[in-house]
Amino acid sequence: DRRRKFAYFLYINPGCLIILSHDFKINVVAGKHQVNFSHTGYVNYDTLITVPQKGVIQIILKRAVKQLDEVQVSTGYQVIDKRRSSGSFYKVKQAQLNQSVNPDILGRLENITSSLQVDRRKGSSTTYQIRGLGTLDANSRMPLIVLDNFPYEGDIGNINPNDIESVTVLKDAAASAIWGARAGNGVIVLTSKTAKSGGKVQIDLVSSISVQGKPDLYQANQLSPAATVELERMLFAKGYYDHQFSDPYYPLVPEVASILNDQKTGVLSATDAEVKLGLLNGQDVRKDMLQYLYRPAVAQQYALSLAGNTGGLIYRLSGGADRSLSNLIGDANERYTFRSDNTIALTSNWKLSAGVMLTSSLDRNNSVGGYGGFQTSTGGVSTYSQLADGLGNALAVDWFYNKGLTDGVANLGLLDWKYRPLDELKISNRQTQLFDLLLNLGTSYQLNKWLSADFKYQYQRSNQQAPQFNALESYYSRDLINMFTVLGTNSITYNLPKVILFIK
Repeated sequence: DRRRKFAYFLYINPGCLIILSHDFKINVVAGKHQVNFSHTGYVNYDTLITVPQKGVIQIILKRAVKQLDEVQVSTGYQVIDKRRSSGSFYKVKQAQLNQSVNPDILGRLENITSSLQVDRRKGSSTTYQIRGLGTLDANSRMPLIVLDNFPYEGDIGNINPNDIESVTVLKDAAASAIWGARAGNGVIVLTSKTAKSGGKVQIDLVSSISVQGKPDLYQANQLSPAATVELERMLFAKGYYDHQFSDPYYPLVPEVASILNDQKTGVLSATDAEVKLGLLNGQDVRKDMLQYLYRPAVAQQYALSLAGNTGGLIYRLSGGADRSLSNLIGDANERYTFRSDNTIALTSNWKLSAGVMLTSSLDRNNSVGGYGGFQTSTGGVSTYSQLADGLGNALAVDWFYNKGLTDGVANLGLLDWKYRPLDELKISNRQTQLFDLLLNLGTSYQLNKWLSADFKYQYQRSNQQAPQFNALESYYSRDLINMFTVLGTNSITYNLPKVILFIK
């Protein structure tokens, strides 16, 4: 009605409550009953009613009045009211960011905003796009990242998502009007958390552990080992591999073809050849991969922050430690972050601010690869290959050259040219170390109610080292030494020393 109220009229019989204005009743027994009245757009009302009771009871609900919070948009250059923003944007608040435990801030935006497209077609890298394909340059497809009013030039993985208050995705040409050509593929504006003036000391602790099981390699749509053996047997019978056995560059030849060729040349009898082919029928490389190359992925995150104010000083300190183990054995990541933001009021109108962000990370990339990773232009590891024997000892697989070369190099004085994936796991030492420093300084002066002056300065420095140590036993070292070794009639010359190879 005009008074913005809603009324219920109740008539109470000994056995029921009758709602006169809504034509329904509720069966009850004699006694006292707690009754709740609710209606869309009105405040709920609870009351105690005694049955039986004479007469009609009038229940009046008051209209619920809710004020919408003001929405502000950060363009990275300024914060304006939503009504003043002419561009297309999407704002992600902290509660939405916390729905994911991804250690990467861009990873937390996935599936939250429809404007952000994630491309994982290249397993080694992930591409993020806002406005679709605008150029053939992969780096140019990435949106511009703005962190606290400055374009961020470092690795986005250095930013701890637990330090971010909100994210604004600018999607249309209005972003280019602010940030220029670099914003041609959109802008992602990151706003860091800050302490609030007048608030109490606040301590936040965030801890999360997520575990992901091994992938199910048997879901892959591929030929079974037995079917692969029969296919290669048919190809050998039709002469498909004949030219590869006489090729001076020793291209990779499937093991089935090698066994059949040994039978053809008299090295193996027909019975021995069939026995070996029968063993291949029962071997599946996916079994060995799941046992020796894969593990459950584990991601751990710990973050602690302290924020408050004392006198004219507003401060926030935060630290984070993240550790991730990939599904592939040998791949892992560690990241440690520290951040400090301080604002001091020199006068009622003049403020100084200073902040520093330190990031140290270590990436280990020692995996030999997973399913589909052992492929070359001439072939790869077959579905019937075996990585280890029954005791878990590493077995050699012919990946780059055929057995005609790798079986006979020892007699020529060359180093062992066999590739053993499980041995490579033990001796690989490839890692990337990164240290990033971000320093922010600023001052602001409020000239009057509608005019203020701000000065901001940012300094960033990154140091990355990616040394690679290759032991003499590693395939990389043995292959490189053999490639540059010269075989004479009665001599052998090693043009590369038999030492550990170091690449930086």
